[in-house]
Amino acid sequence: MGVFSPDYIFPDILAVRPAWLAERGLRGLIVDLDNTIVPWRGDEPTPETITWFEELRGAGIRVVLVSNAGGHRGERMGALLGVPVVAPAKKPMSVGYRKALALLQMPASDVSALGDQIFTDVLGGNRAGVATILVDPVTPREFFLTRLVRLFERRFRP
Repeated sequence: MGVFSPDYIFPDILAVRPAWLAERGLRGLIVDLDNTIVPWRGDEPTPETITWFEELRGAGIRVVLVSNAGGHRGERMGALLGVPVVAPAKKPMSVGYRKALALLQMPASDVSALGDQIFTDVLGGNRAGVATILVDPVTPREFFLTRLVRLFERRFRP
């Protein structure tokens, strides 16, 4: 399965602890937006999510949000969480990941991509040469095309 296989699997972002990242030499995170940190089209991160971002910053881990969603929503979310944003990222193409790596100012070997979809987040991260972390979607409510892709994704999901 190669490019469709995540390096690590967690139930959600909150389970990915700063100390765990640091133990693996991961100093940067490229984080998906929709259904990874907020529900699809969600505008408000939970207090726990905000605290998680603060803990990452406190541990010296730099974060960039990378989303296929365009518009002001991503910018607003980045401002709320205190992180830069690349949107639209055109995942799984590597252009968004290259922009994120440039913002992080780190080599791919020090960075992980974290997201809920195999065919965008995991594939894109693997193609960019970063470690990949797959989490479960925040909610089953999704864009209709994403629901269709999930049917194919089941074959590759551990």
